[in-house]
Amino acid sequence: MKDQYARYAADPMNNQGKEYGGSDIENGWSKNTIPLGDSFGKNWEGAFGAIAGATQAQPTADLTKIELRQDKEFINGAGNVVPAPGDRMAQAFYTCAYSIKASLIIAGNTASPTYKLLDDNPGITAAEAQTRIPPLNKLSDSLWTIWKDLNGNNIQNARKLRYIGRSTIANPDTRYIMRGIFFKAKRHKLVPWPGLRYTLHDEEGQALLATPNGLATAWLLIDHNSILGARDLAVTIWTYNEVPIDPNSDQSEDEEDEAIKIDYFMLWDMGDPDKVPDFSQTPDLGGGTGGV
Repeated sequence: MKDQYARYAADPMNNQGKEYGGSDIENGWSKNTIPLGDSFGKNWEGAFGAIAGATQAQPTADLTKIELRQDKEFINGAGNVVPAPGDRMAQAFYTCAYSIKASLIIAGNTASPTYKLLDDNPGITAAEAQTRIPPLNKLSDSLWTIWKDLNGNNIQNARKLRYIGRSTIANPDTRYIMRGIFFKAKRHKLVPWPGLRYTLHDEEGQALLATPNGLATAWLLIDHNSILGARDLAVTIWTYNEVPIDPNSDQSEDEEDEAIKIDYFMLWDMGDPDKVPDFSQTPDLGGGTGGV
């Protein structure tokens, strides 16, 4: 993780520690509230119950789904106007849900400007890429910017953010790590809620934070540490249904997952913002437990 932090800090595109606002969203992005649909049905039922027990607030009471889509021209860091990607398939997007009452954000389908740009232009240099993505480009920054806006830009309210969820995870690297943890801990079975819970004292928790779907939580805390403060992270991972995995299957993991429709979920609990965590204890690299 230290090496990843070092690479991230040296990345010219990371804009570490910068606070963005509504004008940054308007610079390249459209913002739309969209229907929840069945995005958070039975697959989130147990997690919502646990969050409601901890916060005394039911997430579904005010859960709002918002999509950011990079479909507008923008002014880059050099002051040049960059046209919007004409093809919708080339447009970055962040589709996420927010509950102020439950101190919760759930990131659903997401594809960053950097990912879309590199996917279409694999040989592009970092310097050129920086001129072709909007200043607001990281998932972590978009989550925090919208979260602040929904809190009326009241920092004391915004700092109460506690939960970051990832829904129906599609990233193959994250799924590979999660599948290995389930395989190891549950005798070749994936598990529904309450799933498996780990802290950063556990090797599994550290591995999950380093996944593509865990890093947004790390970057959010790093970049906005002056507001969010130190947090003692824990993570719960689960699947919608308990499905046996055949250890002797000749299918690839992705093929098998698709064949039996396994959905993966992750929920980071950043702890009480008013409670200073004790980091003096030596990590005990033990196993996981169930629950939030």
